[in-house]
Amino acid sequence: MALLAEHLLKPLPVDKQIDTGPFLKAVFLWSICDGEWDESHPNLMPVNATKAYGMALKKYHSWIVQKIFQAALYAAPYKSDFLKALSKGQNVMEEECLEKVRLLLVNYTATIDVI
Repeated sequence: MALLAEHLLKPLPVDKQIDTGPFLKAVFLWSICDGEWDESHPNLMPVNATKAYGMALKKYHSWIVQKIFQAALYAAPYKSDFLKALSKGQNVMEEECLEKVRLLLVNYTATIDVI
């Protein structure tokens, strides 16, 4: 997660836009893999989505877009359904799926750091 956080400290190029989509997805997946969840609703993912949005996009959005994002959180899938979709419907244990995602993210961040 520290490697991803360093991305936030790099100044943005004046003449170029940066694609924040991969960073948003990586922070979201890291948040899920790190076991961050809402104590009262552990199968919901708004905590993870809010963290990723806050780190990657919130500072670029107006107040109204931020409120639309908060409303869109109600459409977020359950964590169990999301992990089942990641495993393409295969009968994979949640811990095994999260371990594979964590391995993918470690390799992804190492590759991005080299680039």
